[in-house]
Amino acid sequence: MNRSWKRFVSNRGALIGGVVVVFVCLVAMTASLIAPYPIDQRDQKLTPPSAAHWLGTDTNEKDVLTWVIYGSRLSLTAGSLSIVLAIFLGVPLGAAAGYFPGAVDQVIMRSIDVVLAFPAILIALLVMAALAPGWPAVIIAVGLINIPIFARQIRATTLTLRSQDYVTAAVAAGATTRHIFFWSLLPGLVGPLVVLATLGLGSAILEVAGLSFLGISGDPTVPEWGGMLAEAKNDLSTSIWPAIAPGLAISVTILGFNLLGDGLRDALDPRLDHGK
Repeated sequence: MNRSWKRFVSNRGALIGGVVVVFVCLVAMTASLIAPYPIDQRDQKLTPPSAAHWLGTDTNEKDVLTWVIYGSRLSLTAGSLSIVLAIFLGVPLGAAAGYFPGAVDQVIMRSIDVVLAFPAILIALLVMAALAPGWPAVIIAVGLINIPIFARQIRATTLTLRSQDYVTAAVAAGATTRHIFFWSLLPGLVGPLVVLATLGLGSAILEVAGLSFLGISGDPTVPEWGGMLAEAKNDLSTSIWPAIAPGLAISVTILGFNLLGDGLRDALDPRLDHGK
């Protein structure tokens, strides 16, 4: 653990990513305290940045900075819940495919291949057709899109772990499948899963914003970065500030999660021991 921590803190990119992620999370948690205006307050339409409105106002007379701050809540929450869903379904599927080669592996992986054959937007539209448009449907759609990613990575890690001597010894000793999974395989899956979830959060936030931008979130009155971009696109020829702020928020947040995920991957990889 000490070596992993040293590798992490020596990675400047990982530290920058960690700072960005912590900052965005703090903004989301304290939005009601730091936002300059109430969320429902209106002023003038499309005013440029000024002392009163640091990032200007949008076409609906809302303060852009206030909505960017409040939008971090929904963007992070929706992205996180979708990744939780992907973990909840993808990890068991990947672990089962990796631990039970043969028929189980073939059925699971071929099913995942079928899912991957469909474009992500089509999966989202199918979910919207089955459920009423809204944020629950967006979360489910993004979660389903990410299940194959988690399943394939966890399968690859499980295949590696099941060939380790300590797992072979547990099997030879007559340990049950449950005991082997929870006490032999699961500890080895935690590190890759943390890295995958961190990197996946950045992608999930982008996917949530993309679906919201397409207008299938169902509630444009709720602050969210993708929805803000959708509202701002019609006024780009005259006012670009309502689009710049949410666009930068999405980009910086994704960059933060990517840098943090890369740093965690390097820190948790036992093959990268810089102390040797």
